[in-house]
Amino acid sequence: MIFSNGDPGRVYVAVDFGETNSAVAYAFVPQGTPSETISPNHVQTIRNYPSGMVASKSDPMRLEVPTQLLYPQGWVFRPLEELRAAPPEPGVDGDSDSRMNDASQLLWGYQVLEETTQVTAHSGNGDTLLYGFKVFMDRAYDKETSQHHVIEALRQLGENNPGRKIQVHEMLLLVTIDYLTRLLKHAKSQIMQEKFTITSSEIVICVPVIWGQRAIRNMQTCMSIAAKLAGFPGIRHEDDCIGNVFIVSEPEAGATWLLAQGSGIRASGGTCDALTYTVTREMPVRLRKQPVRHTGAYCGSKALNEGVHRLVYNLLKDHKYLERDGVTIAGITRKLIDHDFDKMKKPSWSAYGENYDWRPEVLGIRFDPGAPNACYENNRRPAKNRLTIRAEPINAIFRKVCGDVADIMEAQVVEGLKDGVRSEKVVLMGGFAESRFLCRCLEATLAKINAEHSLSAEIYRPNDDGMTVIDAVAAGGVLRALNKENGPIRKSKSSYGLGRYEIYDPDVHQGQETIPGFHNGKTYVSTIRWVSKLNEIMPATFEKVEVRIHTFPYRNKDRTMNKGPFLCTDEVYVSDSAHLDHLSVTDEHNEGSEMIGIIKTDITEHFKPELGVMNPFKKQPAPRKSKRGRAHWEFEYQLVFAIDGLNMRCFQRYEGKIIGELKIGCAPGLPSGAN
Repeated sequence: MIFSNGDPGRVYVAVDFGETNSAVAYAFVPQGTPSETISPNHVQTIRNYPSGMVASKSDPMRLEVPTQLLYPQGWVFRPLEELRAAPPEPGVDGDSDSRMNDASQLLWGYQVLEETTQVTAHSGNGDTLLYGFKVFMDRAYDKETSQHHVIEALRQLGENNPGRKIQVHEMLLLVTIDYLTRLLKHAKSQIMQEKFTITSSEIVICVPVIWGQRAIRNMQTCMSIAAKLAGFPGIRHEDDCIGNVFIVSEPEAGATWLLAQGSGIRASGGTCDALTYTVTREMPVRLRKQPVRHTGAYCGSKALNEGVHRLVYNLLKDHKYLERDGVTIAGITRKLIDHDFDKMKKPSWSAYGENYDWRPEVLGIRFDPGAPNACYENNRRPAKNRLTIRAEPINAIFRKVCGDVADIMEAQVVEGLKDGVRSEKVVLMGGFAESRFLCRCLEATLAKINAEHSLSAEIYRPNDDGMTVIDAVAAGGVLRALNKENGPIRKSKSSYGLGRYEIYDPDVHQGQETIPGFHNGKTYVSTIRWVSKLNEIMPATFEKVEVRIHTFPYRNKDRTMNKGPFLCTDEVYVSDSAHLDHLSVTDEHNEGSEMIGIIKTDITEHFKPELGVMNPFKKQPAPRKSKRGRAHWEFEYQLVFAIDGLNMRCFQRYEGKIIGELKIGCAPGLPSGAN
């Protein structure tokens, strides 16, 4: 299949937003071509990142970019609500998602590494370095991770923001939007060089299998706003969601790209996740997750870097004389880890005991604290600008981190055996999967498991010499989106509902908090009616209609007739646990429910008192037996809740016309991979 420049068509873009590194892949589908016929050979991975450090054209690291940001002092963040309301800016190439007080630039990706590996980059200039922040998107990691520096950095950015203080959770979303905006801008520039005529785009979001629905909703919000700010072509922006979006779990995306059957481990940057699949279809490949609970821990590439970072810093911390002319111990250490170790030593570090001591250059060091017996002052000899980092402590760090990954693999395989699942393949995905030490460690553990349980499981390695595991998740996300047939059933993982005031009924609302109705004198309960409920099948297309009545005072305070303005307001909620109706918003059952949108419509134009009894606003007299009630207007309309595929609409309808509307992406409320 050959595509010509200028062909009109649709682009599928998958984003693997990683803890340590991120990747983007895409495929172009010409108009009139069924997407399921597109070959994997036509899936391309974005390259040529700004300031990218690539050793050669075959270097797999050119396929991803560090998930890092460096904020200059004085950076001003726009509030999340302002970004949500901002119109699409298709022609914008600058920093439209945040503003600056000065000429400093926000750096991202390899630009950050280029800056922070300078030994003078940590001399207290007020810049804020952010990395490892993805892990906080899901609250399950809040108390487990060692990345406490992220919370402190987010807190400082929020407190120092001119204008108003921003809370940590909102700051997390804002920095994620900043990073994704730059990632998508670069992807857009690379795709547009192909001269395709893009009629529409679909964004594929790859998410960790361990994430809850709230984290996935937040990720969709960030991706939608970022795509809007990046001016990504062919995307429909509806309120704060993307019109065309598909969500797939990272392990399923990677496995779809790499293997025929078996178990998969995502050995990636900040965390390692493991889960077991079996193949239910070969063409197209479809995977069914087994009843083996997925497992994960903070034991990826970044944990390895942090361990070696502590080792090197402890060797250098007493050499304060090195700190001059802007050079700091922190800067020297960061350069040694992020550049020398991460790019040159770590990928090839061997598990066979053939490693030599690492002796990087440290200019001006007076003696080598890593040399044998250097702790004795009479053994300290001139270092000739070299620092010795012994191989054995590095090996110990490798063994600890890789051993943790091996433990996760073993637990997954053994738990599967209890359920009758015999694993055949173990697939590694992500940047850490390229580590020789990790592969050797897992092979040794797998050999032990095989011997103990009479298995023949093996590490899966792609047969294609040109295929890497670095971009497997992003590329697999595209492949999975190209053919959505035979995906998982649409069993809802969240409830979606509408705020509703129900007239108090003691048989239904016993014990619920009540609210007085000031216009008609009745007593109400503010409830949520869950229209699409947790654990129920969500039809691909359906519509539910409710008749609503809004009341307004008949007279103003000065006793003149109230002629407006009249606002009609409806609230939309989501919950990952609630599903029962007729309960107050404040009831324990509805605890944790989120209001995800408000439809607020000015209906004053429909007020036509000159029509008398035909006025859409019906005058109602004050109720006789109520001290609270008074004469009031009633406006009756329809509130419609509709689902079409992965998109949800809530709209107010009067006399067949839509007068107010809210559009919501409901993909986060379904199993990953559902269409």
